[in-house]
Amino acid sequence: MLRLTRKQGGGLAVFMCGLMTLMGCGTPAATATSVATTAAPTATKAAAPTATTGSSGAPTATSAAAATATPSSSAAVAFGCTGPCKPVEGGTFTETNKSDPITWNTFGTSLSVAQHQIHNTHSDLLRHCSVYLPDEPSIVPGSGTLCPNLASSWTVTGGGTIWTFNLVKNATFPAQAPTNGRALNSSDVLYTFTQARDNPVTVFKSYYTDITNMQAPDPNTFVITIDKPLADFGQVVGNGDEFPGMVAPELAASMGTSYGTSQASLFDGTGPFLPGGGTKGSSYMLVKNPKYFLSGLGGMSLPHIDADRILIIPDNTAAEAAFVTGQLDLFGAPPPAAQNGPRIQAAHPDIILKVSKGLVLDAGGIFLNQGGMFPTATGNPAFKDVRVRQALQLLYPFQHIMNDYLGAAAHPSYTGCTPTAFQPYELSQAELKSLYVEDPVKAKDLLTQAGYSATHPLVVNEIEETGYSDTALAEDQALKAQLDATGIVTWNLQPIPLAEGTARSVKGTFEALERSAGSGGLAKTIDPFLTGAAENFAEWSTPQTDALIQASDVELDPAKRQQDFIDFNRICIAAAPKIPAPGVAGFTLQRGWVKNLGLNDPGYNNELWPSYLWIDHTGISS
Repeated sequence: MLRLTRKQGGGLAVFMCGLMTLMGCGTPAATATSVATTAAPTATKAAAPTATTGSSGAPTATSAAAATATPSSSAAVAFGCTGPCKPVEGGTFTETNKSDPITWNTFGTSLSVAQHQIHNTHSDLLRHCSVYLPDEPSIVPGSGTLCPNLASSWTVTGGGTIWTFNLVKNATFPAQAPTNGRALNSSDVLYTFTQARDNPVTVFKSYYTDITNMQAPDPNTFVITIDKPLADFGQVVGNGDEFPGMVAPELAASMGTSYGTSQASLFDGTGPFLPGGGTKGSSYMLVKNPKYFLSGLGGMSLPHIDADRILIIPDNTAAEAAFVTGQLDLFGAPPPAAQNGPRIQAAHPDIILKVSKGLVLDAGGIFLNQGGMFPTATGNPAFKDVRVRQALQLLYPFQHIMNDYLGAAAHPSYTGCTPTAFQPYELSQAELKSLYVEDPVKAKDLLTQAGYSATHPLVVNEIEETGYSDTALAEDQALKAQLDATGIVTWNLQPIPLAEGTARSVKGTFEALERSAGSGGLAKTIDPFLTGAAENFAEWSTPQTDALIQASDVELDPAKRQQDFIDFNRICIAAAPKIPAPGVAGFTLQRGWVKNLGLNDPGYNNELWPSYLWIDHTGISS
């Protein structure tokens, strides 16, 4: 599963990087074919779908309730309001990214600098239930529960192997040529899934290797058959974190080789915003889609704002200055810059500082590429020796980075081989702390045993992508100082452009790479460590870990699945295929005139938040 992201932080991971923050080809791969389906029942609210478990342990047929929730009062309780308040329509919201997207092909990137725009111009079949929409109030945000999106309802039959999606009838593509405002149909869904799996540029192929058949039996029905029941298949289909969203095939066909080279390539979605143009290195605009099919709280149309302006500001200091002077409505502040929050608030009382504490959504770190798993991979043969990998892990300056650099305000935490946010599937902080011990003496002894010395040092070349995370670069510089101090390790740190780092990570042409991995649903946090997985940046696996991963993918018993994850993590940490980076809290500063901008649901990304917010300057003077 190839997920080229670096999302650090807790529930505000998208703000930490998404706010510092493509070529489809061909026609639908299959013609409409009749298939038996189970009719979805009529429902009066957007209830969360669940697959009941029969005696065999496989899901039996159940249906998601249709998305016909009764609208609540137009005066809804909203984030950023002192009490009930009514959305204000219109205005422009301004945020920032650190760099330009490296491609506009919706199938060719999972980097959040592009996905933040793609998620707002495109829609998935399902979505994670949200506190911002009239979803079933008993649903716990962050639980990963799925709600209707382009699919108004769906059923799971065939022992968990047949997924039938009933599509909404009011989702339309942009009014301009070549789609001319036509309605989405099942052929578009079939085309999208086929491209996500088979397009030569796709970075999503490994998500869909379990699909054995896809059919569009009528314009409003789409059916997927998978080769076995998968515990997280719904999360794959409703992946609000990374999946490109449904597209119309006409645009790619009309643009030819220019598809993916500009923001105009995003005029093939059904999302809440339309591409509004932009200039590379300067800014981009997303403008309100007046035909968006979902409604918000109180039954009001979405989005509330007329436009979302995204400024490209690579430097955090410059972004902070732009925020303080009112050029930005939101600033995702990385530590230690987030410690300036109280000072900024004192000067501008309207400013709101939000801190998302808790465990992290991804398991980032420095992957030690052994090489040999992929034809193009190079790697460093020294990493095949477990003593070398363990020594490098023992030399990581956890306490210095967590206490001195990040500081208590960052709420740093330990991370495992998979994200710690998914408790109880992950190791506790107490156990992780006991496993990640900083011990330079033992590390030097292991390196000596492996044959390294002052006259024959271990030489490692790490690439670090620029234009994405200043925090990661600072942490790597602290590690380099610690390693160089041993006298038997020479650590070369090479900052490179984001696009180059992405290309090299895909090909495996690096020795060490700072990279996040495995955020999203549970399966996506562990599958990258499978033998041959595209995101196996360390090119490390064992028969035992492969067995645990494969068992967890199909295990429907939560207790057994939890144990698979825990057993895998203990083996993985001992083998040290990567040097883990500490997790940090997410920080955002927002101007007081921004309303209904709450925290993302912890554990599951939801980049539709620009749709929910509104701008209201009433009573704010600064």
